[in-house]
Amino acid sequence: MRAGGGTEQQALSMSEQLSYAIERYSQYRAVTRRFVEQQALQDYGVDVKVTAVTPVVLQQFRDDWRNYPGRLVDWDWDKAIIKPLEARGPRTYSCAFTVEDKLCGLVAARVSRGKKWLSLTHVEGHPDPSHPLKKHVVPMAIMSLYAFRFAMCSDIPPTAVGIRVLRPLPDALQSYKNAGYSHFVEGRWDSAIIVAAPVEQPNTGETCEQPPIETDECFSSADGGACQ
Repeated sequence: MRAGGGTEQQALSMSEQLSYAIERYSQYRAVTRRFVEQQALQDYGVDVKVTAVTPVVLQQFRDDWRNYPGRLVDWDWDKAIIKPLEARGPRTYSCAFTVEDKLCGLVAARVSRGKKWLSLTHVEGHPDPSHPLKKHVVPMAIMSLYAFRFAMCSDIPPTAVGIRVLRPLPDALQSYKNAGYSHFVEGRWDSAIIVAAPVEQPNTGETCEQPPIETDECFSSADGGACQ
């Protein structure tokens, strides 16, 4: 009887913790998206709507992007990216960039176990070369990660969490280098661009830095990569 009560209490506690985490990270995402909207207007002079990747956004992707001539990748943002990302739990970030009802960019990222890395797993700009955010999608994606890292790090210094791009597509490497992100590392199983390496936490004297490639936390090679 007593043991059963303890198990029920423990399960309730875990459920409450999950609910709290879901609400907390939902707030982090909302704050991040508002910040990126304001910053994009300031930096690029473009009024960008930054939203969650909703079913409406995914339908727009299917209608306007999915089979667009000259598209560089064949990612299914609905079934292959967003649904698996959301299934991982609350510690994720995704957004859509829209200008005047035109979907211009999609972004997906996640936090590693232990909050060591914030990883950009997918980013894609509209394949139409004349879209309003051409050349700005990747910088805005990186901006989003910096803002999301700051929002979620109430308990540790933001710089204790590294930022990286997992499995960048070979054709996209030069674009990242041109944007100033040239620290490319390649391990036995994976590759990444290190945007901001984790730094030592002064309050403990310990470092959050881990090897840039953590194979047990990565998507399969068929799912990874980044392009604009």
